[in-house]
Amino acid sequence: MPDSVTKLGGRAFYGNTRLNAADVGNGLAVLAPEVFAQCTALRAVVVGRGVTSIKAEAFAGDRVLSWIQFQGSTLPTIHPTAFSGVAPGAVAHVLVEGVDGYGIPGTLLNLAVVQQPVSVANEIQKDIDDAIDDGVWAQKTNVKRPGTGDN
Repeated sequence: MPDSVTKLGGRAFYGNTRLNAADVGNGLAVLAPEVFAQCTALRAVVVGRGVTSIKAEAFAGDRVLSWIQFQGSTLPTIHPTAFSGVAPGAVAHVLVEGVDGYGIPGTLLNLAVVQQPVSVANEIQKDIDDAIDDGVWAQKTNVKRPGTGDN
C-alpha cells in the first residue's frame, strides 16, 4: 500500500482468497480488527514503520501466513489474538533496533522471532516493492493499487 493510505476499515481484506502478500505502507497507524483475517492464501506481510497498533484478529485464520516483517524501530502494540490461527512455525522478522529495547524472548505471541539488521529488511522491502511494481500485486490479488489508474 502506498504511504498515502492512512486508514483501512475493519475487515477491509477479510476473506480475500487471492491475496498472497501484503505490504502495509508507512501511512497506517492502526491495523483494524480482522483487516486481513481469513485471507487463506496470504503468506507474507510487511508491517510498515507507522503501524503502532495491531487489533484483535487482524490476521486470524490466515493459516499459511508464515512471514511477518516488522519495519519499525519499535514494535506495535499487538492484541493477543492478532495472529491466531496463522501457520505453525510462522516467523516474525523484527529489526534489531526494534528488539533491543523490548527484551523480546524467542517468541512473540505464537510467532518465532528472528532479529535482523536494517539492511536485510530494506532488501526484503525492495523485493516486495519490485514485485508490486511489476504487476504481480494486481495479478495475484485482483486488487488494484490506489492512484495507478488501473481501476
